Amino acid sequence: MSDKYKDQLKIVIKHFPLPNHKFARKAAQASLAAHEQGKFWEFHAKLFENYRAINDEKIVQIAGELNLDVEKFQTDMNLPEIQGIINRDIQNGRRIGVRGTPTIFINGKRTTLRSPGEFIEKIDSELKKYQNALTESESFKGTVNYAVLISICSGIIDNQMSLKSTFINARHNYT
Repeated sequence: MSDKYKDQLKIVIKHFPLPNHKFARKAAQASLAAHEQGKFWEFHAKLFENYRAINDEKIVQIAGELNLDVEKFQTDMNLPEIQGIINRDIQNGRRIGVRGTPTIFINGKRTTLRSPGEFIEKIDSELKKYQNALTESESFKGTVNYAVLISICSGIIDNQMSLKSTFINARHNYT
């Protein structure tokens, strides 16, 4: 997917840890701490692989497997800045009506799509709209850095999201 949509697709993860998932907030903190060492997507992928076994020990184990500086990682998990990002994401999610995870938006519109084929169709449709807008308006050129924005509100994500490996493998920058 990343090769097909190179420089046209941006994936944004917004943290929305649900209170009924005991380790959801810690998983969000851990992924952001991993981001501090340049390993957000790798850590996120490992969370997917181990979602049923997430606990404090597993989080530290994953950090070690990814060769993170574990001491720094554990300190970073509790940084006020990381707590602030998660709190902001939760507040923003509530404001726009997010109640569960995953909640996915494509170019600002909530979608219930889940299969890779459906996503590819939707992305292609959004790219076509973008290309038409470029053709119709010279002033539109250069106003956006990407044609399709996919925002995923996630907590500790489980196997309900069939696209997990498709998007995790896209390796787009965390925002």
